[in-house]
Amino acid sequence: MPSGCRPAEDPAGQSHAIGTARRAAGARGVAAALGAACLLACRGGAPAESVRPSPAAPATSPSPAEPGRLVGRWVRADADYTILVEEVSPGGQLRARYQNPGPINVSRAEYRRDEGKLRVLVELRDRGYPGSYYTLTYDPRDDSLFGSYHHLGLQEVFEVAFYRAGPEGTGGR
Repeated sequence: MPSGCRPAEDPAGQSHAIGTARRAAGARGVAAALGAACLLACRGGAPAESVRPSPAAPATSPSPAEPGRLVGRWVRADADYTILVEEVSPGGQLRARYQNPGPINVSRAEYRRDEGKLRVLVELRDRGYPGSYYTLTYDPRDDSLFGSYHHLGLQEVFEVAFYRAGPEGTGGR
């Protein structure tokens, strides 16, 4: 069993993997809130008019339920496994790569909308990866992906979480 991974039926494993990603995202949220508070204090408690978004202004990033939110580099909370989503097509296909830490062939990558949520499937077919796959859900509050890894070689399912990381090669978020 991979280090730090627990079978899906172990509730402690789920709360650990998902909790780790949520704590990391929560810490970023606290830092952002503190920065905003400092900015407001420096400006006398009210944001400048130019900072307020106009209701008619076009959105600069996709809404939380938009597939474009999936594009990016995602690092698993418990290991050095990475999913890089390079492109999202309107038909539900994803152009994605996977590393553990070296490249592993992605045989299928797709998304779908289900009850207002983005669901992701990433299937791996390579040496030691006989069709093992991830089923993940995008969480817009934490900007994370969480779900299950179906390890067909071990015939086990693991609860996992991925967090968004910085661009490839930057070493940071």
